[in-house]
Amino acid sequence: MATRTPRKLVNGGRVGLRALQRRIGDVIEERYELLDLLGAGRQGAVYLARDRVNDVDVALKILHVAASPSLADRLEREADALERLASEGVVRLIGRAWDRGRVFCMVTEVLVGETLETVLARCDEKQRRIETAELRRIMHSVGATLDRAHALGMIHRDVKPSNIFLTDGGQVKLIDFGYVKVIGAGTLTGLDVVPGTPAYVAPEATHAKVLDGRADLYGLGVVVYRALTGELPFDGPHPVAILERALNAERPSIFARRTDLAPEIDAFSQRALAADPRDRFESGTAFARALDYTLQLDPSSP
Repeated sequence: MATRTPRKLVNGGRVGLRALQRRIGDVIEERYELLDLLGAGRQGAVYLARDRVNDVDVALKILHVAASPSLADRLEREADALERLASEGVVRLIGRAWDRGRVFCMVTEVLVGETLETVLARCDEKQRRIETAELRRIMHSVGATLDRAHALGMIHRDVKPSNIFLTDGGQVKLIDFGYVKVIGAGTLTGLDVVPGTPAYVAPEATHAKVLDGRADLYGLGVVVYRALTGELPFDGPHPVAILERALNAERPSIFARRTDLAPEIDAFSQRALAADPRDRFESGTAFARALDYTLQLDPSSP
């Protein structure tokens, strides 16, 4: 779903770029013709493909043959999540396929645009911050998508800027449901121990027996902090240190870094990043509305 072709070796160097590119021209299930390599990681690759049946371009996410069974289960769980959500706020699932008869593939729409992480990195380079009106728009969309997921019993568990995609058509999509947790479903082995990206993981993930949607809202709070300040609220030399600081350290001030905003931004951030999930916003919609209100306050008013 990315538009940039990777240049590094993937899968620990065992599956290289040339090997992945040699697959261009292959046809999966006599239907999906691989046209280009869009992106790759250690466990799989994403190809631009042509759906010969419907005569449209699609994105095909294919796991490497050597990927573990748990990762194959994750990809199928991600497909299930997209199928259940089925809204403009997520990637549209088109279908499922099996590569060479045994490797699961997920077929989705092709996204054209860039991630919020790319936008924020560009802001960093130019030493400026994202426009608050744009941030408000993005948070309203992601908040609504998270509310829908939570209402269906799903927790994303990896909310971060690189998983928020901004299409050229103006849509905002929450992507990569590979860590999705269905409440009441069994866990997947191995990687289910504190899943997600450490700086965006809710502190209760280290000790709570059961997580709920407020863990996603914590991640969303980190996204807002990062977007407004260019920094992470909690950092450290390793994941455990980051999670310990998120659990025990004082919540940092946004206003100290952004005096052009109203001081009430800190009250919002304190709640969004609360260590205790009971102190956070009750929903993505409430989160977005509070941010909307706070960012529109006049910073010069007493």
